[in-house]
Amino acid sequence: MRKMTVWAAAVVVVLLGLGLYFVTSNRARVVRVQERNVESIYNDFGDPGETMGDQYAINADLVDDNENRVGEYGAFCVLTSVPPGSPELEAQCHGSLMFEEGRIVFSTLEVGPFDPTLERTVEMAVMGGTGAYRFASGYMTIIGTTEPEVTVYLNN
Repeated sequence: MRKMTVWAAAVVVVLLGLGLYFVTSNRARVVRVQERNVESIYNDFGDPGETMGDQYAINADLVDDNENRVGEYGAFCVLTSVPPGSPELEAQCHGSLMFEEGRIVFSTLEVGPFDPTLERTVEMAVMGGTGAYRFASGYMTIIGTTEPEVTVYLNN
């Protein structure tokens, strides 16, 4: 009977510990910055016009609400599907946000008109990170095009 009581107490302690872990690990950390375009380029490979393999690359400063530079943004997108006569293109996009305390890596398969001048919201998966963002997961949104707002929602 005594062994059963000790095991039951141990199970309760473990379950309470797991419950506390799940409660505290569900807190999201939000990183919100503005993007200031530094340089971008569209590489038209193959036939003229939008074709599979064309690339768009961007490098930008990241600034806070007070316009202080807090990081850097680098990304590229490669067209992966260009249906004839359709404005709906597919592009695989991948990039990183670089801050003093670490980097956040993101990726997505974007579907829609491949026009960097369109005002829209793009959602990307957070794939990981380094430094303070090691083991990062979550998602990121980019809203707008002229001075886009970048918001990262981290699960840990």
